[in-house]
Amino acid sequence: MNNNDRIILRMLRNIKRGGGSLRKLHKYFGIQDTERNIRGISIRPDSEYVNIIYLKIKSKSRDYDVLETYIDGLPRDINNVIYSYLFTVRELNYMIRLPINYPFEEPKWVFKKYSENGKSVPHYEPDPNALYCGQDHSPSMHIDLEILLYVSSLSWFNKE
Repeated sequence: MNNNDRIILRMLRNIKRGGGSLRKLHKYFGIQDTERNIRGISIRPDSEYVNIIYLKIKSKSRDYDVLETYIDGLPRDINNVIYSYLFTVRELNYMIRLPINYPFEEPKWVFKKYSENGKSVPHYEPDPNALYCGQDHSPSMHIDLEILLYVSSLSWFNKE
C-alpha cells in the first residue's frame, strides 16, 4: 500500500467520522427529502483497487400535479392510488478513478449508466471531467466536495 492509498483511505474514514455514511452521502451533505423528491447519493470503494470509487446518484420525483392527473368520475381514493404510482426514478452511475498524486490532480470520472424508470437513456448532463478544465482544481477539494459540486450541477436532482 503506497502513500496515495493511505490518503484515500483516510479521506473516506473522515467522511464516516464526520457523521456520514458512504451509502447515505446525501445526509452527510444535508440534502433533505421533500414531498415531491426523494434523493440519494452513495459511494462504494472498489474491493480490489483503493483508488477507484463507484458513485450512484438516485432521484425519485413526482413530475405530475395531483390536479392535473385527477380523473373525473373516479372516487378520490382511487385517484390518490393512481397518483401514488406517477413518479420518475432517475439513476446515474459513475466510476471515479483517483490519480496517484490525488488531491493535487483532479480525478477522472468514467460514465457508467444513466436510466429513467429502469430504462437506459442518453445522458446530456454536464461532464464532471470538464468542471475544472484542468486549470482550477484545488487540493483542498476532496472527493466528497467534488461529488457535491457535480450533484449541484444536475438539473433533475435539484428541482423542487
